[in-house]
Amino acid sequence: MRKRISSVCTLLAVALSLPSPASAQRLNASIDVVSTYDFPDSTVYGTYGYGIANKGTSVGQIRLRKSDGHIQGYERRATGAFRTIVFPGAVNTFPEGINNSGLVCGYVDFFPITEGFFYDGQTYTVYNPPGSTFTEIYGINDNGDFVGSSNATGELAAFATIGGTATSFAVPGGSATQAHGINNLGQIVGYYFDSVDVSHGFFRDTDGTLTYPIDLPGGAQTYLTGINDRGLVVGSAVVGFALESLALYLPNRFITFQYTGASFGAFEGVNNFGLISGWYVDNIIGSGKYHGILAQFSP
Repeated sequence: MRKRISSVCTLLAVALSLPSPASAQRLNASIDVVSTYDFPDSTVYGTYGYGIANKGTSVGQIRLRKSDGHIQGYERRATGAFRTIVFPGAVNTFPEGINNSGLVCGYVDFFPITEGFFYDGQTYTVYNPPGSTFTEIYGINDNGDFVGSSNATGELAAFATIGGTATSFAVPGGSATQAHGINNLGQIVGYYFDSVDVSHGFFRDTDGTLTYPIDLPGGAQTYLTGINDRGLVVGSAVVGFALESLALYLPNRFITFQYTGASFGAFEGVNNFGLISGWYVDNIIGSGKYHGILAQFSP
């Protein structure tokens, strides 16, 4: 279950697997805004960007009204064309990821049950690990492998379905482990909460080895949400009450970035070309609207 949607967040980009020692040491790496956008409906209160495929198609969510907060989904082509994603009969639809074949993953609310779903452009399908009454699917790769979290084990734990085999896992000593991003190599990123409900990022390698905690120095909370095949990871972090964006080459190589006109926001997905999808909240007095954002990471 997401706990950060209303947090003051620092946009975060992290390169966990270095492309090469040389590129890891370059000082001119940058994050540049490509565009910001809103769903083309004046009645929509907020637009959030989430997963993005290599061809540039992204998915996200729209908050219909400020008062009731009902959520629907959308797909946005690289050309800027939109179409809605609304699971039939669901109270809320939350698209989270998309792969290059156009398969969308996410989760839907059928109160009191939350279920994972897939959408191939024509057919909606629900997915739940056996025994789960709460399932959220966050990320999918081009092989059709996917990750998320569920309560199938009795508590909220991460799961990964790779090559058709489902595996649950949790960060030792943590609670509510959530797997959010998976690349084509099967590497996974996400976050978990400690005993005092502070979030920390983690990285799970292809052999199941977990690296944790991954924390922004000086940050109060760290969330990792997307990873590409080059090891670039994106996410967000809470740092006081100021918004910054960051790039990190582990163990401690950070690049900061701040989007002018934003009060807070988060990066959510990244493709193999370094194109990042996310959202931000403007700092216009009396507005506070959510907008989608696309940014380019250049190592």
